[in-house]
Order: sequence, then C-alpha cells, then structure tokens
Amino acid sequence: MYFEGSMVAASFAEAGDHETAKQVMSEALKNIEQLLQESEKAGILYHLTMKLGSPEKEIIDYVNEHRDVVLAIYDPPRPDAGVVKKKAVPAEIKENLPIPVVMVQDQK
Repeated sequence: MYFEGSMVAASFAEAGDHETAKQVMSEALKNIEQLLQESEKAGILYHLTMKLGSPEKEIIDYVNEHRDVVLAIYDPPRPDAGVVKKKAVPAEIKENLPIPVVMVQDQK
C-alpha cells in the first residue's frame, strides 16, 4: 500500500524518473486515504504509524512501546516492489509479539 508505493517511488526518483515517482506516490496516498475512510465509516478505531526501516523490526518495536495495541497487520512487500512475496508472517514477528498478527493477502 502506502509503504510499498513510497519505496517504489523512491526507486524511480533515484533513477531520475521524478514524474513516475510522483504518480506512484499519488496513487499510494489515494489508497491509504480510501482505507482510512472505510475504517472510520465502519467505526474501527485505528492509529496509523509510518516508520523508516525494516518492517519486522519496526512492528515489534512499536508494539512493545505501545501496550494498548491489540492487533498488528502485516502487509508484505509486493513482488513489483522488487521483493519476493512472503507467504507467511515472518518468524521474527510471530515469535516477538504478544498480540495476534494478521497478514494481508492479495485478492488476485
């Protein structure tokens, strides 16, 4: 979603293709705004946090620092982001979190 879009946009920007980077970021922002609006309409309380670094490490650190978190959602990088798609929540996350972790699956 947003994280993946920002990583893809950074790759285009580093390659000098700033227009494509802007388009990718714009689409990622639209997706996150839609998700937040749908969550709000459904009455889901949420707190969105974006951090720089390894998703595994950042999720673990955030949950350990915020004991009121009751569920973590892990959205693995998409293959188009230059990373092999993971089929399961990484063991590092499962072993180091005291809460349930849900992994987002593609609907394709």
